[in-house]
Amino acid sequence: MKKPYQNNVLFVGDAAGRGVFVGPRIEGLNVGIDDGVRAANAIARALEKNNFSQGYLGEYYTKSIEESPYTKDMKEIDKEYLKIFIDATKDVPKDVLSAKHSMVLKLMSSGAIRSMAAKFVNVLGYERLLPVIESEESYVKVPIELAERKGKTVSSSYTPSIPLLADRIAKLNYNDDKDSHIKVLTSDNDFMKKLVTLCPTKCYSEEKGQVTIQHEGCIECGTCSEQTDWKHPRGEKGINYRYG
Repeated sequence: MKKPYQNNVLFVGDAAGRGVFVGPRIEGLNVGIDDGVRAANAIARALEKNNFSQGYLGEYYTKSIEESPYTKDMKEIDKEYLKIFIDATKDVPKDVLSAKHSMVLKLMSSGAIRSMAAKFVNVLGYERLLPVIESEESYVKVPIELAERKGKTVSSSYTPSIPLLADRIAKLNYNDDKDSHIKVLTSDNDFMKKLVTLCPTKCYSEEKGQVTIQHEGCIECGTCSEQTDWKHPRGEKGINYRYG
């Protein structure tokens, strides 16, 4: 989203299209929590002045998340992504593209120009160039055209048998940890009752005024750690794998 707000509604984390997804690093929950804190600060500020205008609330929140370390990481990742894309264009046949993309890629065939282009990208801003690169032509038309030109047709009599998801799940064998890494200390206070709503994986439930926990779905966010006996779970538990 260009602006993470609409009127006096603020969007955080995934709802604002924000997350860090590169290689083994996948961060969505942490980004959402960080955005949530910044949104709460913006709302508290608006409540104090009784001013919920877009300029006072929305723009302040936008400026706040621009200062987030996750936002800086996202921008650096996108800059590197564009550089890799530009470097890779030298081997793409130019006649499979539209005139617009073909002219750009012909220029990119020069190493010196590619180096200059990477610097130009950073000056112009990746937000303007990503929509050009991440298009149907780039992801659908060009790969199909390349496959038709370079690939070869392979005939096979093999017909795969794909089991239903329910069948796959039924065959899973779990090594569950019977000892919960979280122990509820007081099951009927207001804090624990709020966790029924606040827990992102809905580990907590309430019945007859008492809060209970099913720890298996926990993602260790620590939201409940303030009033529970909380520690990280022991390792070597979970699904038993037969093939690695």
